[in-house]
Amino acid sequence: MFDQVVFYLKKDAKHKDIQPEQMKQLADEFARAAAKAMQGAYPIVGEPGPDVLRVRVAITDIEPGNPVRSGMTTVLPIGLAVSIIQKGATGKYPGVGSASMEAEFLDSLTNERLAAAIDKRAGSKFSGFSKFASAKEAFDFWSKRLRIFPDKAHGRTR
Repeated sequence: MFDQVVFYLKKDAKHKDIQPEQMKQLADEFARAAAKAMQGAYPIVGEPGPDVLRVRVAITDIEPGNPVRSGMTTVLPIGLAVSIIQKGATGKYPGVGSASMEAEFLDSLTNERLAAAIDKRAGSKFSGFSKFASAKEAFDFWSKRLRIFPDKAHGRTR
């Protein structure tokens, strides 16, 4: 059972202009990625019950990408050099977004915490061409990682 994902922008993010419909699209994208990751092994249900794991997810420190800046640092030779230097210094390409995920796994009946996880991801160089492409890349990665906990609990290996 997945709670509705919640989002928190990074306090000092330069591009804070996220429209409500964009936030809805991001929430739907995460739900699709999570459902795909669980497919075939764990049915997603809407109500607590015996043997139901409740998963709470927050996407935090969202820093939307800047497609114009990313494009310039990819196409222009001097920009590409600057881009590579910045990646080496900061771990992130210029103009590319980043985000963190915080997940909590709970017993759905008692709300007892069974596990928790935190991870941070920066987008790839080519995800910088779209404002939220790095978030979508991270959702796919994190959704696959979310499946590891129930798999281990059930003795499954992938």
